[in-house]
Amino acid sequence: MAAPFTIGIEEEFQMVDRQTGQLCPRIHTILEKAHRILGEQIKAEMLQSMVEINSDIMPDIPTARQEMRILRAQLAQLLEEEGLALISAGTHPAALWQNECRSEYVRYAELEDELQDVARSILIFGQHVHIGVENQESAVMLMNQVRSWLPHLLDFAQGRRLSMRDAIGELLDFVDEVVDDLGSRQEMNYLRNLLEDPRGTGADRQIALFQETGSIDALIQFLMQQTMQDIALEIA
Repeated sequence: MAAPFTIGIEEEFQMVDRQTGQLCPRIHTILEKAHRILGEQIKAEMLQSMVEINSDIMPDIPTARQEMRILRAQLAQLLEEEGLALISAGTHPAALWQNECRSEYVRYAELEDELQDVARSILIFGQHVHIGVENQESAVMLMNQVRSWLPHLLDFAQGRRLSMRDAIGELLDFVDEVVDDLGSRQEMNYLRNLLEDPRGTGADRQIALFQETGSIDALIQFLMQQTMQDIALEIA
């Protein structure tokens, strides 16, 4: 039986100096070194301080979990050899987009020319998850079904005063009956553990750390440590 869907993942990381934690525009050097190991699975993005890794097209979530674990470890190992480290976070706590260098590719030069500061200021880092289905007809049918649920999700609180943590918890309950079929129970349990952690989410802990120390450097070191916490360099 063919898989009901396929999955592909792109992850964008900050490249920082391992000692100072400041962004480093080293993507071209890293690409030259990484090509023999990662091939087309490592790419540049708009800024030279960003690196992106891409999975293959994968049949299920457990396979995706394992492949991304290996890719992250290989990337971290390459950066460590260059005195760099990874940060996985939406943006850098101290960086200014005005100080960042654009990657030296025609596509990004054209984007900068067309969008000006909108393109230059894109100092953000994210993760993209792509879901593939069998054909266009299935895709249209699926999106029509998803669309019917959007009003419920957009007003999930139904007028209640509901914290983001509680809203996420209720959404996890809402999808719980299908997560085993999708092979994503491990990811759902991880999210529940985050929600139940008395220290709060990663964002909560970052705010608490800054309030306690008043130090941006301490916050940057925290992000570096958290990023590397689940990356095993020995499997690279």
